[in-house]
Amino acid sequence: MKTIVIVFALAEEKQAFVEHLSPSESPTKLDQYSEEIIFQTLRLILVTTGVTMLQSYKLALTLEQIRPVEVINVGTCAGLHHHKIGEVIHAHTFYNYDLDLTMFGRSLGQLKVGMPDTITQPIIVSGSKFLQSDEEIKKVRMLFNADAYDMESYGYWIICQQYRVPFSAIRGVTDDGDKQAEQAHVNHLITATKKASDFTLDYLKDKYLNR
Repeated sequence: MKTIVIVFALAEEKQAFVEHLSPSESPTKLDQYSEEIIFQTLRLILVTTGVTMLQSYKLALTLEQIRPVEVINVGTCAGLHHHKIGEVIHAHTFYNYDLDLTMFGRSLGQLKVGMPDTITQPIIVSGSKFLQSDEEIKKVRMLFNADAYDMESYGYWIICQQYRVPFSAIRGVTDDGDKQAEQAHVNHLITATKKASDFTLDYLKDKYLNR
């Protein structure tokens, strides 16, 4: 049975994902941060970290014990190109908005020289603060050619790089990072997470179950 880790920042995001499964597929608590659930022939480990990249170490605690075939982050984000509410972004390329080691030969927003090896759209940029202005949106788009912004994906990605586990983020858009972003995020959190959850389950079925 293949094991896949699904990581969430918020408990609300995890709950919205679980509610998309059948009633018979109820999670079993493993520890303070993680639960196990059997989805058809897949073993899913659900990890809830809390917000910001500082919480990413909780994913590492799971990867110390379990080596999955891949890790998927399911959650929400700000869309930076006039995305519709609930539109899903599936990203494999990530940058850290707060990280600048260019004076040491690293790429902007990256820890290692030449990282990431392959740059593909869409691109998610993660930062330590919530975007709430047009000026910041323009800066993120300009610096990284970014499609979306969140506060965790880069942290999860760098952990998975260290453990050599494939990682991607599937996030539903709640807002566009403008002055009303905070309220829009609250209003559309569940809707966007449900869209991301639908996408994730379809992805798992297509990749692992419909063969």
